[in-house]
Amino acid sequence: MINKNKLRKSILLERDDIEEELRNYKSDKIFDRFTLFSDESNFSSIFSYFHFRSEVKTNKIIKSLLENNKEVSLPKTYIKEKLIKAVQIKDINNLQPGAYGILESEELFKIIPPENLDCIIVPGAVFDRSGGRIGYGGGFYDRFFEKVSTKTVKIGLAFDFQLKKTIPQEEHDIPLDIIITDKEIVRM
Repeated sequence: MINKNKLRKSILLERDDIEEELRNYKSDKIFDRFTLFSDESNFSSIFSYFHFRSEVKTNKIIKSLLENNKEVSLPKTYIKEKLIKAVQIKDINNLQPGAYGILESEELFKIIPPENLDCIIVPGAVFDRSGGRIGYGGGFYDRFFEKVSTKTVKIGLAFDFQLKKTIPQEEHDIPLDIIITDKEIVRM
């Protein structure tokens, strides 16, 4: 059996090694695929992450959603409580570093109840073709997923090498519905 921590570490090292130009190119391909999927799904309330370090860049996705008058929220992280809340944003330029240095809303404009979200765009280290996800080890998203509607579509964004056939999963792990890479859209 593959060790979850070793797999996470090796994939994150590989992700960190991507040249900025290639990361931008791959992120643009993911943006194109997400936009096609999003247009056909007609989401109105989307909870996204704002990219950090070597993650798939989400700024174009967020900006596009805002320009199309969608309700967009980003995580506000509460480290001690080990939870995140969905805080609506109105402008991508009004973000400031929060927990872990990740950009988030500078004010608690409006907290969106998890059960009201149509779509959640999820970061992660490794994903698999069954919707499995290995995050960064804090469990923030797994706890958040417990509060969302069963109709909420959970989408992982990943570079193609982050998608594996299978990865180790634990009982409490909640699978994603869609994985979008620079090469394909995988629907569960």
